[in-house]
Amino acid sequence: MFERESKEFKENTKLDGGRYETVTVDGSLEFDDVDALTMTVNGNATGEDGTFVSLAVNGSLKAEDCTSEELTVNGPANLEDCKIKGLCSITGNVTAQDCQMGSLYTSAMSVVLDDCIINGDIMIRPDMGALGGEQELRLNGATIVKGSITFEDGSGVISKSSDAIVEGEISGADK
Repeated sequence: MFERESKEFKENTKLDGGRYETVTVDGSLEFDDVDALTMTVNGNATGEDGTFVSLAVNGSLKAEDCTSEELTVNGPANLEDCKIKGLCSITGNVTAQDCQMGSLYTSAMSVVLDDCIINGDIMIRPDMGALGGEQELRLNGATIVKGSITFEDGSGVISKSSDAIVEGEISGADK
């Protein structure tokens, strides 16, 4: 059986393939075809074909064809064809296309979901760094939200395509 190894990098890094127990990067990361139980990036991350139990990025994330049990991004996220089975927590703006998520918690000013399935709730918390304006959630294409949508500050805006479905309650938003 192939054993997993742990790696720690103190500079910008590119990982091409490999199975890891833990990966910690202090710098930016580019990855392709990486399988890690726990990955933490203290910088921006870009990659595709990743499989993680836990992925945490303290910077921006651009990911395609990735799967994770849980995702934490302290910055903006651009996701395409990703599956986050549990909680997806993102502090920056969110753009997701053809993704599945358990629940989405964010403090973004802008959340755009295009043909996504959210199996739980969407919770949009106030953006403490914003200079004003309304937080917006756009449900494009055939996006399905199986849980509730809540804007904690009570002043969010939702725009929804005719094919988008919200099965739960909506609170704190102009519909």
